[in-house]
Amino acid sequence: MNEFPASNGLKVVLTNAGQTAYTAVDGESESTSYLGFAEFLAFREYFRAEEDERLGRWRWPENPDYVVYPSALYKHPADSDEVNVVNTSNGASHRVKRADSPRLFGYFSEAGSAYFDARPEPKPWATAEPGEIWDLTVDGVENRYAAILSHGKNGPYVRMFPTDNVAATTVGTQATAITAGQRIWPEES
Repeated sequence: MNEFPASNGLKVVLTNAGQTAYTAVDGESESTSYLGFAEFLAFREYFRAEEDERLGRWRWPENPDYVVYPSALYKHPADSDEVNVVNTSNGASHRVKRADSPRLFGYFSEAGSAYFDARPEPKPWATAEPGEIWDLTVDGVENRYAAILSHGKNGPYVRMFPTDNVAATTVGTQATAITAGQRIWPEES
């Protein structure tokens, strides 16, 4: 397609010089603007990403023909460990689970694995509430911590304070230094 009439009256024309011309027709007069090919491609990617975001899907950067739809868009109740991967070039799709091998369904599984890699499973301590008690492994050392509401420049947040070792490090619930943890109190029901 070398020419496209947009619904707003603009006509998009691809030229031989590697530029894209936008021709605006207003009654009898016509004006043309040009955009270089690199800029045209950047805008194409931008608008595609904008559409992907609007539709709630994720596009695999290694092969943009594959888009991933989180299960929350098509399944109730939502299962965050399952996605639907669609090859937009031919419409074929597969449901992929986080636990699946990255090669089970070829590119479909690779795209699904890339999606899950970009969204690691939430760690249980990441949603700790003030007043809870946790056993956490921080920098390879296990200690007991209390979740306390703190206030920082970006507002309130939960911070973990050691309860039985005052020399232990205080950490935020999102700290990468935490490698394992289990809530002790209140007990899970």
